[in-house]
Amino acid sequence: MEHFIETHIATVSCIFMGLIMFFAALPFAFGKEKMARYVSGFNMFTPEEQKNYDCARISRDIRNLYFQLAILAFAGAALTLISQWLAIPVFLLWIIWFFKDVHLDRDKAFQKYTLRVHRNANAPHGRASRDKVSVKLISKNEKESILMKHMSLKEIAAACGGTYFGSSDAAVREVGSVVIDSRKVERDSLFIAIKGARVDGHTFIPQVMKNGALCALSERKLDNADFPYILVNSCLQALKDLAEYYRRVLQLKVVGISGSVGKTSTKEMIASILSQKFNVLKTEGNFNNEIGLPLTVFRLREEHEIAVLEMGISDFGEMSRLAKIARPDICVITNIGCAHLENLKSRDGILKAKTEMFDYMNPQGTIILNGDDDKLKNFLSSNGISPIYFGLDALLPYHAKDIKDNGLDGTSARFFTPNSDFTAHVSIPGKHMIYNALAGIAVGRVLGMNDTEIIQGIEHLAPLAGRNNLIQTEYLTIIDDCYNANPASMKSSLSVLSRADTRTVAVLGDMFELGPQINELHAEAGRYAAKAGIKVLICIGDYSAHMAKGVQDERTSLSSEMEIHYFKTKAEFLENADKLLKKNDTVLVKASHGMEFPEIVERLKEMR
Repeated sequence: MEHFIETHIATVSCIFMGLIMFFAALPFAFGKEKMARYVSGFNMFTPEEQKNYDCARISRDIRNLYFQLAILAFAGAALTLISQWLAIPVFLLWIIWFFKDVHLDRDKAFQKYTLRVHRNANAPHGRASRDKVSVKLISKNEKESILMKHMSLKEIAAACGGTYFGSSDAAVREVGSVVIDSRKVERDSLFIAIKGARVDGHTFIPQVMKNGALCALSERKLDNADFPYILVNSCLQALKDLAEYYRRVLQLKVVGISGSVGKTSTKEMIASILSQKFNVLKTEGNFNNEIGLPLTVFRLREEHEIAVLEMGISDFGEMSRLAKIARPDICVITNIGCAHLENLKSRDGILKAKTEMFDYMNPQGTIILNGDDDKLKNFLSSNGISPIYFGLDALLPYHAKDIKDNGLDGTSARFFTPNSDFTAHVSIPGKHMIYNALAGIAVGRVLGMNDTEIIQGIEHLAPLAGRNNLIQTEYLTIIDDCYNANPASMKSSLSVLSRADTRTVAVLGDMFELGPQINELHAEAGRYAAKAGIKVLICIGDYSAHMAKGVQDERTSLSSEMEIHYFKTKAEFLENADKLLKKNDTVLVKASHGMEFPEIVERLKEMR
C-alpha cells in the first residue's frame, strides 16, 4: 500500500512539475507580448489600456514572475528526486504563489492590478529606491496611494469656490491627476477647461469624460450632463486656487528659484544635488508661469519630499501670485539682469518684482542670494529673514576659488562652505555653472546634506536640450543653447563658445522683451562676440540686424577678421548653411524662445 501511494505521488508530482516547467518556460519561448497574450490572458492590449497602463512593463513584470516560478519548479523537481514526499509541500507552495500573484483572467487582472511608477531621473546609480524607474504592481486596495490626497470632488469644489453637480457617491472620490490638455486625460483625471486664444477647452469636455476623466471644471452650465462637473467663474483662477490649496495640504519642502538669468540651469543643479538624499520633483520644461507652476504642483504626491520649482515672470504682481501658490521654504534668486525690461523698465524694477517671492514664503524659511550681484548684495532682510549669500567673493559664506576652465569639457573649482571645503567638477561648460553649483551647495547644506552627497549631485548633473547642451556630430560640435536668451545669457554663451579650440561660429537670433533699449542691447551683443574672438557671426531676425551693424560700425583689430552674415529669416540661413559652415566648426545656436531655433539645431545635426 505504501509503495502504491508513493508511486502515485511520484506520478502526480511528475505531471504537475512538467506543467509547472511548461508554463515557466513560455516567457523564454515567446517575446513579452506573446507571453502576455498566451500565458496571462492579456491578449493584445487595447489603445485605452496602452494609454492607462505601461503594458510593456506589465509584460516584463509577468515574465520575471514566471522566471521566479521556474526556479521554484526546478527546485521542486530536484527535491522530488530526493524524496517524493517533498513534492507535496513544494507543489502547494507553488499553487499558493501562482494564484496569489498570477491571474489568468484578463479582465480580473486589470481590475485587481494598476501600475505604479516612481521616477527620479536625477538619482545616482546604485541606489535602488532612487536611481531608476522602479515598477511594482499594487492591488486595488492600495490604489488610493496613487490618487491625490485631499482632492475629492467635494474638496476641489470648496477650494476653487465652485458649485458641484453630480452624485453624492462621486463627490467623495479623489482625482488621480489634474490636466488642461485633453490629450493627457487618463483614468480619474480632473479636466480644467481653459479657454485659450485659439482653442476653448469646453469643447473637449464630452470627449474627455468618455476617455475616463472623473470630473470637469467648467465656466458654463452643462445641461443634461450625465457626469460630475464643477461650475466656476473662471477656470484659470480655479486652476491657481486649486494648486494653492493642494500645495498647502502637502507636507513637503519647496525650493523656489527665480532670477533674470540661469533659473533653469540652477533649478537642474539644485534638483540634481537634492536627489542624492531626497525624493525630488522639479519643474519640467517651461512650466514656470501662472499655468505651468500649478500643473507642476499637481504632479506632487505623498512620496515626494521636496519640490524644486522654477518661477518666471515678466511683470509686476506675477511673482506674488506664483509665490502664493508655491509657498516656498527656501527662496533662491540667481541674479538681477536686463530681461523683461518692456514691463519692468529697469533692473531696480526687476529686483522689486523678483523679491515679491518673499511675501508668501515660510516665515521660518531661508533666502539664498547671489552675493556678487550688485543689486542683490545690498538686500539685507525680508520679514526678519537675513539672506545667505553665495558667489566668488572669498568673504561670502559659500564661495569658490581655484576655478579651472576645461573648455567645452566643463569647469572644476574648490568650493567653500561655512565649515568645509571640497573640489568638484561641473561637466557643463561655463563660469556661470560655478554660481549654479554654489546655489545648490547652499540649498543642500540648509537641508542637512553632507559634502559627499553634494559632490555626487554636482557631478551627476546632466545637460538639457536647449540649455548649453553640447552635441557632438561627425561634422560639427554644436552648443545648443537656443531655449531662451537675454543680454547677460547671450554674453555668457559667447564666452563658452570662445573657449573652443576649433573655428567658432555664433548663430544668434532676436532677444525679445527688452524695452526701448532693444536695438542697442542687440548691438552690444554683436560687439561682445567680436571682443570674444568669435570667427563667424551669423545674425537672424529683425532685431539681430543691429548685432551685425554694431560690429560693422565699430570695426577694430579684434573684429577685423570676423565674418559677418545677416539673414532676415531662419529659412534664408538654412538655405546657405552648407556654404557657411565647415567640418569641425564649433557652432553656438542661441536666441529667444519665440525664434524657434531648435529647428536650426536639428538641421545642423543632420549635416554631413
